[in-house]
Amino acid sequence: MDLFYDHIGMSYNFEKYDNTAVDTQNTPYDYGSVMHYGPTAFSKNGLNTIEPLQSGVVIGQRQTLSEIDIQEVRLFYGCSAAGSTLPPT
Repeated sequence: MDLFYDHIGMSYNFEKYDNTAVDTQNTPYDYGSVMHYGPTAFSKNGLNTIEPLQSGVVIGQRQTLSEIDIQEVRLFYGCSAAGSTLPPT
């Protein structure tokens, strides 16, 4: 991710956490996570505050859990039940 600090109004929302403070359950980075900030999150001027380095990915969707979101929750709670995302209603 590229961060544009000159555009960020609430920089504490972009502080990087130590790997020991975040439990990703050994899953890959999830651009599609329901928790991921959108491109203009916390912008003080309407310009992008964050952009993916990988081209063609969308960030900031707030419609449904991603497959990786579901996988992380299942791993965290030790749930073996299958599940998938549902289309938004």
